[in-house]
Amino acid sequence: MKVNRFRLHALLLFIGGLVWVIVGTRLALSPPGNPALDIYRDSKGSMPLLSGGMLFITSGMVIFYRELFLHKGLAKFAFILIQSGSVLYFIGHSLRQFLNGAWEPAAPVGFIMLIIGLFLFGLRSIKVKSLPDPISYFILISSLCLLFFNDQFFTAWMSVPFGLIWIAIGGALFFKPL
Repeated sequence: MKVNRFRLHALLLFIGGLVWVIVGTRLALSPPGNPALDIYRDSKGSMPLLSGGMLFITSGMVIFYRELFLHKGLAKFAFILIQSGSVLYFIGHSLRQFLNGAWEPAAPVGFIMLIIGLFLFGLRSIKVKSLPDPISYFILISSLCLLFFNDQFFTAWMSVPFGLIWIAIGGALFFKPL
């Protein structure tokens, strides 16, 4: 049972990363915006999908918390930031889709919480050594990809390395002997 649960979480990480690569590539290939000229890239349909992909990733991260004993101190705080940030990010973009801008501030606040949480979680997992070093460093790098991600500019391409990182982590954990 434990093996199946571990592989399920790894699969969630993989699927979430895949969503970020596919939707992020589609978003980055669309005509760019220029907010200074009041011209915006149409990302209304993409952002709820990206936030849904983030829910897959953060749901997959539950395995780090449950099985790898990263549930004390800073790692616990980071995990709470990641999970609550992901939910806020999803709610903000989903309600923006349906209520024309209502709850718009929830998405950026959740996004910032995600970035900080992933960064702290990556640092803590490097120090504790409960994850293999490449995975810990990948988590840290993924937070930097999100830091530079913006759906309106060339930096929309940062969604691709972010997604590839989570595909790699999900694949590594899925095929890891238990």
